[in-house]
Amino acid sequence: MSSGSTRDLADLTLAALGRRGMRVDGLLEMRRLTGGAMQETWLLHTSAPAPLDRIVLRRAPQRQAPRLGTISLSLQARLTALAEKVGVPGPAVLAVFDDTDGLGEGFIMGFVAGETVPQRILRQPQLEFARNRLTDQCADVLARLHAIPTEALPPLPQLSPADRLEALHEQYRQLARPRPVFELAFAWLQRRLPPPTPRPGLVHGDFRNGNLMVDETGLAAVLDWERAFVGDPMFDIGWLCVGSWRFGLIDNPIGGFGDLESFAAAYRAHGGEFEIDRVRFWEAFGSLDWGVTTVELAREAEETGALETAAIGRRTSETEIDLLRLMTPHD
Repeated sequence: MSSGSTRDLADLTLAALGRRGMRVDGLLEMRRLTGGAMQETWLLHTSAPAPLDRIVLRRAPQRQAPRLGTISLSLQARLTALAEKVGVPGPAVLAVFDDTDGLGEGFIMGFVAGETVPQRILRQPQLEFARNRLTDQCADVLARLHAIPTEALPPLPQLSPADRLEALHEQYRQLARPRPVFELAFAWLQRRLPPPTPRPGLVHGDFRNGNLMVDETGLAAVLDWERAFVGDPMFDIGWLCVGSWRFGLIDNPIGGFGDLESFAAAYRAHGGEFEIDRVRFWEAFGSLDWGVTTVELAREAEETGALETAAIGRRTSETEIDLLRLMTPHD
C-alpha cells in the first residue's frame, strides 16, 4: 500500500468507524476500485473479524461539483439502508460522515462479494443459474422499492415526465452539439408525453445491468442510488430495457438476460402495476438520456484527457441506432 494521502485517508476512515463504536485495527490493504466514474470508491482489508474485515468507502471526489441530476451521498446512504429494510439486497451502511470525520461527503458500507461487470454477468458459465433467476429477482426488487410509502422517504426530487424531458432538453441545449437523431427524438417524445402518474413512488433512477451485483446464486446487491427521485415507477423498468444495457444481447430487453413479458408477469406477481405504454416511453427517453450523456462525456474527455469518459463518449452512435429503432412504426 502506498503512503501519504492514501494512508491518511485510511486513518480517517478507521477513526470514523471508531467514533461510532466500531474499532478496527490492523489495516492490511487499501485500494481504489475501478468503475463508478462519478464517485471515489475504496476497498479496505483489515485484520478485524467479519463483517469489518472488508469495508468499502464511498465519497465525493474532491474539488468536483456534483453531476446534474444526482443526489447527495448522505441521501444515497439513507436510501441504501431503507432498501435493505424492505428486503432489497445490498451493503449494510456502517457510517455516514459528518464534519468531525474530515472526509468530506460520503459513507462507509459493508463489503458484498459478487460480479458487477455486465459482460461477465451475461456470459460466464458459472453464472448461468443466476442469469435464470435475475428477471424474477429484478421484478421483485423493483416491486418492493416502488411500494415504499412516499412519506417514508427522505427528501428527494419529485419529477414528472414533463420535468424529466425538459431537464434533459435543457442539458442537451447547453452542450451546443446538435445531433439530428436527438432533435427528432425530443420531438417524438414530446408528442407522446404521458401525464404524471397517479401512483408516484421511489424511483432508483439507474437500475440496470452495471449497477447490479450478481453472485452464483443470483442478485447479491443493488448499487448506486445517485439518480434516485420520486416519480413514475415505470421509469425504472424502461431504463432497464435501454439497448445500451443489453451489452450485445439485443434480443433480451431486460438487461440482456430476460424478456419483457416474463418480467411484466413477475412484477405483477410481486404486487406491482405494470403499464406497457409508459415503459415504452421511458425506454426511448432512457436511450436519449444516455445518448446526451455520451456527448457530454466526450466533451469532458476533450478537456481532461480522461480515458474512461472518452470510452463512453464514443458510444453516441449506438444510442442513435436504438432511438431510430424505437421511433420506427412496427406492425
